[in-house]
Amino acid sequence: MASVYLAGFDPQSGMGGPPCLVKGRSVLKNDEIVLDDAFARKYHFRLGDRIRIQDSTMKVVGISTGTNAFVIQYAFVTLQCAQSLTGMPNMVTCYLVRVKESRNVSRVVEEIREELPGVEVYDHWTFLQNNIREMESGFLPFVYTIAAIGVIVLTAILSLLLSVNILERRKDFAVLKTLGSSRSFLSRLIIGQSLLISFAGSMVAVVLFFPMVSVIEFLSPEISTKSSLEQIASVVLTVGTLSLISSFISMQRLRRIYPLEAFS
Repeated sequence: MASVYLAGFDPQSGMGGPPCLVKGRSVLKNDEIVLDDAFARKYHFRLGDRIRIQDSTMKVVGISTGTNAFVIQYAFVTLQCAQSLTGMPNMVTCYLVRVKESRNVSRVVEEIREELPGVEVYDHWTFLQNNIREMESGFLPFVYTIAAIGVIVLTAILSLLLSVNILERRKDFAVLKTLGSSRSFLSRLIIGQSLLISFAGSMVAVVLFFPMVSVIEFLSPEISTKSSLEQIASVVLTVGTLSLISSFISMQRLRRIYPLEAFS
């Protein structure tokens, strides 16, 4: 049992059909279907396989990309087939309007609204942004919550590591204080150690990132990732900032170390 969003379109015009086919062809008959690549890989469908939707059996004739919205995937059938499956033979949820290059899109939108009052009209960019915003509204809060928990946990773990190191080398720090080391010098030692740990961890994470992504996409094809150098750099910078915060927290233990402890 699996769920997929069906999009019905007119095969003659091709408008509203799969945006990019990576295998096979588009649908021509009512008993044919084009599946999203992530959906097909997850449920092991190939070209020529038969898929059962309600009481109808359809043949997979194509595999498309750009139709995976993380939690949902789209499949494409003929408009007549979609209407038959929904039990509403005359239902059309939206119309796609192809504007000639000589026409202004904004002007065409206004003309349609004037001709058909009460009808919502969007250009391609606005329609796309609305869909992205709708998807992000249910997904991003969850991601931000996980990220916030990760920030707290990372700061706590790094602070604990630095604090334990200070306690284990308590006599060494006491000796340094006895020799006249300034507080700023000792603080720089802690900050340097913190930055070294965070930098080493970030480099290991960068090296392991792409193999881990490949494994995740293999196990869960519906999860697709795209990362840029700017994003990776921002994560490394964030980790560095958290390491500074952790070092400032652990530095408080230096105040409780006294020079006389070097002679104990």
